[in-house]
Amino acid sequence: NFRKITKNDHNICANISFSAHKYRLHIEKYDLYSSIEKRSKFSSLIRSGKCGKPIDNACLLMIKNDTPIGLIETVKQHLWNQSIGWFMDICVSPDYQGEGLGALMIQSAINELKKSEIHQVGLAVTLSNKTALSLYESLGFIGYDYFVEIIG
Repeated sequence: NFRKITKNDHNICANISFSAHKYRLHIEKYDLYSSIEKRSKFSSLIRSGKCGKPIDNACLLMIKNDTPIGLIETVKQHLWNQSIGWFMDICVSPDYQGEGLGALMIQSAINELKKSEIHQVGLAVTLSNKTALSLYESLGFIGYDYFVEIIG
């Protein structure tokens, strides 16, 4: 099941996201995911509209047996001369990865975006994250642009 993410869910989002991303911290070094507290602040930042306008019906918590196990946070951005839905975070708790739940969650968010008359969606993923890259490609995402991130 899914339910919309609310302003009060920042700690739930933080716990799911931190647990899902912590295994790649040594690779990507994203400070944003380096602690539950920082991830909680990021979720609050998304809800505040500072990362783009949250698209509430496409910001979803995935619930299994009354337990939140995944999330997708979506904002409206103006990129490449058009308004698109931008997935700020997509994650599934490690205990539930590999079951096709990420694909189900993404497809559910895309369906919600279509209902909101948003027909383009984007996201960012590091090229070293082969599992996520493969998932996105299987759902029809194509590489559009590349950027170089320098971490010092």
